[in-house]
Amino acid sequence: MKDYDGEQVADTLHWRNGNKNTNGIWIPKTILNEDHTGVAHVIGNGPSRLKHKLYLLHGQTGGEGGPHSVGQSYGCNQLYQDFNPTFLFCVNPEILSWIAESDYWKENIVYTTRKNLLKYPEKFYLYPHYENMFMGPAALRLACADGHKKIFLIGFDFYISAGYEKQIYPATEKSYVPVVDFSNLQQKLIKQVVTIMKMYDDVEFYHVLGEQVTSPNAMFEEFKWVPNLKTLGLLEYINLAQLGALHNFSK
Repeated sequence: MKDYDGEQVADTLHWRNGNKNTNGIWIPKTILNEDHTGVAHVIGNGPSRLKHKLYLLHGQTGGEGGPHSVGQSYGCNQLYQDFNPTFLFCVNPEILSWIAESDYWKENIVYTTRKNLLKYPEKFYLYPHYENMFMGPAALRLACADGHKKIFLIGFDFYISAGYEKQIYPATEKSYVPVVDFSNLQQKLIKQVVTIMKMYDDVEFYHVLGEQVTSPNAMFEEFKWVPNLKTLGLLEYINLAQLGALHNFSK
């Protein structure tokens, strides 16, 4: 992102003499995010997220040089109803309309697509070089591009959380509709996440489970072949992310 100044995006498309022509508009970079600690928490909406006290991600910790942020947070979709991450990502038309009608966008950064920028002018920010993907991986991808070198994935359950519903938020008329083939959806999600992790092989990734990790088999099979990825339990995450001094274990 340090080398990203903005991008030319298609405004209209037409054909002339059998050739495809596009009229583009230049959308400049509007978010400068280079002054951070190199630590990010990417928040998924899987049920294990309910075990986390997200307000701790707004906290600070001590160390050399005095207090500093515990890291930036990247979240998706309806998370904004429960927590204000540093950056929110949403391309879902229904959910984005809720955000546009609320006051959330006035005080927070919401990334979306060019099409949505045109629909809701001056409310949202362009996701750089957006590709069609799930919002969890999209948030992870930008956290990497922003230069973070230690990234925690929380609430990334890939639809297999034992004993829980598959999704935190209830289905609406258009969003979070029931999925019949969870296996196919899970494989697509895992593939996108693994592709990003392999691309950014200089980043340390930590997949945080809702329970304590007692066996190497807790890791997804696809994750075992990613050398820069480790699976953590909740307590390990709290300690490694330096949230322990802020965390009240009695609640």
